[in-house]
Amino acid sequence: MSEWIETHKPCPISGCSSTDGYSVNSEGWGTCFSCGGKTPPNDKPKAISMTTKKLDLLPTGVYKSLAKRNLDDMVCKKFGYSVGEDAKGNTVQIAAYRDAMGHTVAQKLRYAGKDFRSTGDMKKAQMFGQHLWKMGGKRLVITEGEIDCLAYATVTNSSWPVVSVKSGAQSSKGDIKSALEFIESFQNVVFLMDQDSAGIEAAHECAALLSPGKAFIASLPLKDAGEMLVAHRGKELMQAVYEAKAFRPDGILSGADISMDDLLSVVAPGFSIPYPKLEAKLHGLRKRELTLMTAGSGIGKSTLAREIGYHLVKTHGLKVGNVFLEESYTKTAHGYIAIDNNVPLGRLREEPNCITPEAYQKSLDSVVSSQYFYDHFGSIDSANLISKLKYMATSLECDFLILDHISIVVSGQKSSGEGERKDIDLLMTALRGLVEQTGVGLIAITHLKRPDGGRKSYNEGGRVTLQDMRGSASLEQLSDNIIAVERDQQGDNPDQSRIRLLKNREFGDLGEADLNEFNLITGRLLPVSESLIKPSGFTDFDPDDVPF
Repeated sequence: MSEWIETHKPCPISGCSSTDGYSVNSEGWGTCFSCGGKTPPNDKPKAISMTTKKLDLLPTGVYKSLAKRNLDDMVCKKFGYSVGEDAKGNTVQIAAYRDAMGHTVAQKLRYAGKDFRSTGDMKKAQMFGQHLWKMGGKRLVITEGEIDCLAYATVTNSSWPVVSVKSGAQSSKGDIKSALEFIESFQNVVFLMDQDSAGIEAAHECAALLSPGKAFIASLPLKDAGEMLVAHRGKELMQAVYEAKAFRPDGILSGADISMDDLLSVVAPGFSIPYPKLEAKLHGLRKRELTLMTAGSGIGKSTLAREIGYHLVKTHGLKVGNVFLEESYTKTAHGYIAIDNNVPLGRLREEPNCITPEAYQKSLDSVVSSQYFYDHFGSIDSANLISKLKYMATSLECDFLILDHISIVVSGQKSSGEGERKDIDLLMTALRGLVEQTGVGLIAITHLKRPDGGRKSYNEGGRVTLQDMRGSASLEQLSDNIIAVERDQQGDNPDQSRIRLLKNREFGDLGEADLNEFNLITGRLLPVSESLIKPSGFTDFDPDDVPF
């Protein structure tokens, strides 16, 4: 195996002015690590491997101290950072970039006024300074620029491996990927990037590429390592590297990161709803929560949801996004106008003139105009639905969304049994993510399975449990609150229904809540004590004509 027997000699190759980049091995081959040229044994020096691109490289300049940067000539020489001239005679600082063989294949040129240019082939180049260090070791420091790299090398007497990415913060992720094998060979890797937003973001993006527990991110009181050296704060610079914090992906916190202020902050107060016992158990309805409503067919789920939506708009002035997939947007709007005027929805749609034009306009202005409605009927693709809901929550700034209902969303995917459960799993996961990402409050209606084991039908007052919800365990697991409605349509009080709270993640108070009554004259679903509201628009009405 050959070894270098003569090193740091002036390069004899024509066109290269390096004074110390030429070495000769035991077999007689000579190599210049500045221009990349080679000479064969016992032959006149000549370049046999210099490419056209390499001929664009500037001759290596003079290695000298950079007083304004507090950088000495020895550090500059070790890393290959010289001062020279370009083809037009302009003074430039030249950072040599080398390939895996140690050949200079590219240069970063720094002009006055922080004007940067590159020459050679940067794609073949390693990170700045990488050729100096063997793979493996305790710690590798990665900076955002050559000057920062030299600054850290200066304060550590070049005793700790340090390199710089090739093209600043924007391209740093690609540089780390290209050098990942080298970087991963070190026990710890500290990202010493600029302290601006671009540098901080780049540090986190790069750190995420490394094996868990390997990456650390340093924080500085000044913009970068170069400025720290100029300010004679070298000890602080070293300390910042020693005290660099271990990188953790977003969402993972140490207990030490939790402050007393965090712990003493109270749960956001919930918004009132028109059902006092349910409100007392839930402590109101809050944003950033996923609330499910469930009941048998025709029990009044949609009516309950609409009453709550109306209350949020009318009482609290909130924006509500309505996605009622089994009815037109006009029917949904009619539902709110009917509630606002205490008239049954069926009568209003059958006889629009049962309330005055003035009453219509007043309800449009005070209730309908501040809400948003989805113009769709029937099943819809889950991804498409999530996109629409996200738009309502973010762009339209809705405070609450009402989705009626989950089962119809997955029905269009032609799944059944296990397939349907998986579809609901995916949908619930997406809905949970939507709530967390946007902070919107979501009220979603879901259906029940058929009761088994001879149990009483839900339409005959059968009690609803968590296990009765149709579809997937994710309905229970990923929701914050689950509200069930029970009613005996054939009993002595067919217009009365009971709210039962099946899940209350925040406070845990469960069980029976309000006893409600659907008033056939007013079309309102309210607690029994409040259900006797006089209709506002008409008197010649037969309540037997109105469905629940």
